Amino acid sequence: NRSDGSLSHLRPRKRILCLVYTVSYRHDRLRAIAETYGPRCDGFVAFSNQTDVTIGALDLAHAGPEKYGNMWAKVRTMWKYVYDHYLEEFEYFNIAGDDTFVIPENLRHMLTMQTWRRLEARSNLVDDDQLPLFLGFPGPDHRNPKYLYCLGGAGYVLNRQAVRVLVEQLGNCWSKKVSSQEDRIISKCFRSINVICTDTRDPLQEYGPRYHFGHAQFHASWRAGRPSNAMPKILKKNFNITEPNNIGQIPPSSISFHLKLDRSGEYEDFADDGMRRYYAIVYNQCNHSSSSHLRLPR
Repeated sequence: NRSDGSLSHLRPRKRILCLVYTVSYRHDRLRAIAETYGPRCDGFVAFSNQTDVTIGALDLAHAGPEKYGNMWAKVRTMWKYVYDHYLEEFEYFNIAGDDTFVIPENLRHMLTMQTWRRLEARSNLVDDDQLPLFLGFPGPDHRNPKYLYCLGGAGYVLNRQAVRVLVEQLGNCWSKKVSSQEDRIISKCFRSINVICTDTRDPLQEYGPRYHFGHAQFHASWRAGRPSNAMPKILKKNFNITEPNNIGQIPPSSISFHLKLDRSGEYEDFADDGMRRYYAIVYNQCNHSSSSHLRLPR
């Protein structure tokens, strides 16, 4: 339904493995994923501390305790498992938490058409698959705003070459670090070899973000000029990235929404029910006549 959609059949279909990190007491969330977007990926696996084959959960041991503050150790181990077991089966690997809703059709369309904005110098290769790719929502690191990192709440995607580089060349990068900030750390590791979080905003929709670090209502009320909202100013000043306002934040090609608790406390934590609600809206399964603003590739 976008101007490049009619060309997608001319390019090889990209196979995507969807990865989810979770824990046993959040398997209700994981069940919601297994009943909604999970089966729409070419492959789906969730890494937990308890195996449940009915929802795709695999008990994966890692260094240190099973807690949020040790997320980097868990994610490092996940990528090593992917490298060992799935690397040749899929071209792309999307990782997100159990509170993130993903639209695999839009993800696959973006990866097939390779419509993203390059922020780093790249070789003149015909196909970006030949280089390591690190794709997501680039946000400025609050500790050092001159650097970008892929915000983990929205999820991000690596191609096969990026997974290979991460394990083979960067296997010891911050390997002893105990931290919840896996998104900042993996971005630092990739940045050390000049692989930068690539801006996936839609160039056909006023560069609206495809990966959303908040839920839809949060982004629909987004105001770049709001005094308390520093991110758009930094993105514009340091990286020449302009953030659209309001509904422009949600282009039809949106890929993910992070269904987290709003800081104001106005919204409940609705990750499991929200997952099903978003699925019903996006795939037009609601019991009323209105249809979704989002449009999936044919």
